[in-house]
Amino acid sequence: MLKQGLLKAVVCSTSLELGIDVGYIDLVAQIGSPKSVTRAVQRIGRSGHKFRGVAKGRIIVLDRDDLVECAVMLRCAKERRLDKIQIPKNCLDILAQHVVGMGLNKRSYCYHGLNKKDFIALLHYLARHHAELDDRHVYGKIWFDEKDEVFGKRGKYTRVIYYLNIGGKLYKFRFARGMRCYVESAKEAVPTIPAWFSEMLPLSFDLALEIQKFRAEMKIKLKKGESKARILSWLVENYPVDEYSANSIYEYFIEQHLYEKIPSKNEILIEKTYDLEGIKFLVFHSLFGRRTNDALSRAAAVLLSEQIKHSVGVIISDNGFALHVPRERRLNIDKLLEELQKCNLDELLKKSIRRTELMKRRFRHCAARSFLVLRNYKGYKISVSRQQASSQTLLRICEEVYVDFPVIQETYREILSDILDIDKAKEVIELLKEGNVKVETIETEIPSPFAHNLIVLGEADVILMEDRKRRLLEMHEAIMRRIR
Repeated sequence: MLKQGLLKAVVCSTSLELGIDVGYIDLVAQIGSPKSVTRAVQRIGRSGHKFRGVAKGRIIVLDRDDLVECAVMLRCAKERRLDKIQIPKNCLDILAQHVVGMGLNKRSYCYHGLNKKDFIALLHYLARHHAELDDRHVYGKIWFDEKDEVFGKRGKYTRVIYYLNIGGKLYKFRFARGMRCYVESAKEAVPTIPAWFSEMLPLSFDLALEIQKFRAEMKIKLKKGESKARILSWLVENYPVDEYSANSIYEYFIEQHLYEKIPSKNEILIEKTYDLEGIKFLVFHSLFGRRTNDALSRAAAVLLSEQIKHSVGVIISDNGFALHVPRERRLNIDKLLEELQKCNLDELLKKSIRRTELMKRRFRHCAARSFLVLRNYKGYKISVSRQQASSQTLLRICEEVYVDFPVIQETYREILSDILDIDKAKEVIELLKEGNVKVETIETEIPSPFAHNLIVLGEADVILMEDRKRRLLEMHEAIMRRIR
């Protein structure tokens, strides 16, 4: 119907971001930031496909952080500056598929930098050199001669296991009722591979650095005392925003400037503060994107909880993170920063992650991809609940018996590098060590404007959008009473 011009509009998720042929689209309206320059270009690029057509998009922002982010993003897009592409390297679960596939004559480029020790360990696992797993019905998929360094397929069921457990079957969506989807087999159709990032897409690291530069420019202009009219004119001329958006950006920055310091390029501002209910927060204004902040916040939370001998709540956003700490506990921020710079980040994060549901769920995914847990055996589908139960038992056994078991290694790699961004977090910590990122600590009666969205995210009783809006307005009014 869309391709035939029978629909006026379509409301969609990330599905129509992909390169499928959706026909001619006049306009793409993006609700909220798409979180990366590349993604914005890809989505807006779904429009204007007719001969000599021009892609046309409008972004409807959700708050003032969103507004600043989108203004910088669209300027980068107009200047043809896209985000760097990050390709996962040496994924051991997919390598397990590939090694079995090589026994069936398949190849891939992605592992040219693979450590030989990890490769041999994976071959041992696939060749069933870990006899203790026999009791859990995990058998060899390949044979491996370590002396001659050769391997191949093993047994008559290897090919069956490979093709029944890699990828999946093709289905066509028909309709949904409640929480249930109804589909039908689509054997003859050509499959498409959708990308799914969930509702909260992470801000790209490169775009975060561009927003830091924008903050630095605004900070200089406000410190120099430039007039509102001049700053508004500069915004409209240099960024694809209208006069109302420019005014909102100006008001946001002037409020932060008058109340406290504006955190900008090569700076982390740590704010000790209290919300309107008197709950204590340690806010890190660290504009590096949510994946990097996720890694940094988990490490900081572990170190701080050890320091104060009490658990610490964590709130994460693209613009920073906040630690929720008991009001009566004394904090030594200098000691926290010193320990963060000295710590082994990999081991600290693994310790933080190990007992989480995230680890259990991701291990099942990796176990299924690497044939440790089968999704289908001899034509019989194995239920997700049974896969999860088996994977949790196997996780415990593999940890107790084997050092550096490949599927556990891959689970950690996937969490640390795909969900979190440990490499960028290490980069930030290195910049702190070298003194190229400065840290300043301030104390405020109520959170500064740049901290409002973070604080509201962490308040347990704020569930509805109406409650969130009300709480933000209350904090905004409290700020305005102090700066007038």
